[in-house]
Amino acid sequence: MMNRHFELPEECMKFCLTLPEEQILLAKREHPFLLFLRLAGVTILGIGFIFLGTLVHSLSVFNSTANFLAYAVISIAIISNMALKVAVDWYYHIYIVTNRKLLEIRSKPLFSDKVDNVFLDQVRTTEVDTLIPTFIHEFIDMGSVVIEFDRPSHGEPFTLVDITDPEGTAEFLGDVL
Repeated sequence: MMNRHFELPEECMKFCLTLPEEQILLAKREHPFLLFLRLAGVTILGIGFIFLGTLVHSLSVFNSTANFLAYAVISIAIISNMALKVAVDWYYHIYIVTNRKLLEIRSKPLFSDKVDNVFLDQVRTTEVDTLIPTFIHEFIDMGSVVIEFDRPSHGEPFTLVDITDPEGTAEFLGDVL
């Protein structure tokens, strides 16, 4: 039973259902374009490292092929690890909305874990807004959804940052919340 608001497999979302009679309404990740941009940055950084290594190797007195190959292998290993970390960090940044709570899970394996949740029975939703800052964001259908609550119960808005289909998501959340 997947619809356009579920971007995760159901078996991945089952662990988030912790309250009685809780149902998942929405599950989203950041827009895939952000993953592409981050991986492009890592690739450009890698090309720069390899170019720098080639330049140092050509100017070095000890310019054996073994030294160059060792540097190339180490550079490729470091860049591959950086790219893998970027992909894993993107994959494990998830927004989940249930009928009982809002949940943001940001897990960076071996570094940090952050879980931010708002229980909906403790707040009144006052406003659901869409933020699409530029024409490029509009073109690739990327933006943020800001959910503001009444001030006495929760001081700051809950934001789904840089997600796919922000207008449809905001409309959906406005209807269900």
